[in-house]
Amino acid sequence: SGYTPKSVQTYHPRVIGGTKRLSMHAYAIAFDVDPRQNPWGGKQRNGDPSLLRQHPEFVAVFESAGWTWGGRWRKGKGDDMHFQRAGT
Repeated sequence: SGYTPKSVQTYHPRVIGGTKRLSMHAYAIAFDVDPRQNPWGGKQRNGDPSLLRQHPEFVAVFESAGWTWGGRWRKGKGDDMHFQRAGT
């Protein structure tokens, strides 16, 4: 895909912000990729698209393996860093 993450964060026992529900990270079925370069909304601080938007092949590999990409949430302005197991 031309993209190699420098940071991948997974298991983290916490609740989803603003709720009392456990995050998918608490169940170790979600991970975040390079949070600073793949922020909420799909744009980096300098205005460039997130690295995952610049490398859709990376996203396609995980989606084809049964993962959901957070960048598709909220009509495509979601959580670009986030992947979780589909159906969860």
